[in-house]
Amino acid sequence: MDELVAQQWVKGTIKGELDKRGMTYGDLTRRLVALGIDENERNLRNKIARGTFSAVFFCQCLEAIGVTNLRLDMLEFVRSQARQQTTGVPEQERGLDGTLQWVVNLKWWHDNPRPAAEVISMPTDEYPDREGELKFRCGNCGAPMMYGWTMEEVEAQFEGEDVVARCIECRRYNALPGTPLARRS
Repeated sequence: MDELVAQQWVKGTIKGELDKRGMTYGDLTRRLVALGIDENERNLRNKIARGTFSAVFFCQCLEAIGVTNLRLDMLEFVRSQARQQTTGVPEQERGLDGTLQWVVNLKWWHDNPRPAAEVISMPTDEYPDREGELKFRCGNCGAPMMYGWTMEEVEAQFEGEDVVARCIECRRYNALPGTPLARRS
């Protein structure tokens, strides 16, 4: 597991446990202070968002949240991250109804595109979904973004431009195939 995937896992675990219990960062801050860990809510929020904290702090957060059992689905998580990072290559996957679908995972770029990049949200009136078999997915959350477009259509539409699509579900930015951002690794 590389460092970025590990960071995604630890911060996702804390956020998930907070969500399960309907807790806020303020609740967690108060519970950490009660355990003798001096944190303020803003620093706590930033620390968890970065995912760069010690294993001791991770365990302290879990204790403060009230986690007594933690299922470690790390292998499943790593596989899901690896699948999401296979970008720009159409793959066949079985849909919920059992039929095979062609899916392209977009490269998740980062939270904020460079100022030079044009941001679009998919689908829009300008770039509507089309009738067709291919489906593009957000590289962060896996939500479908562009139904029916072919790779050739996307590359022709956005060739040579710094264009990112903003996922309607998770609001993260994805580099579109055929753009300079998508060619970077």
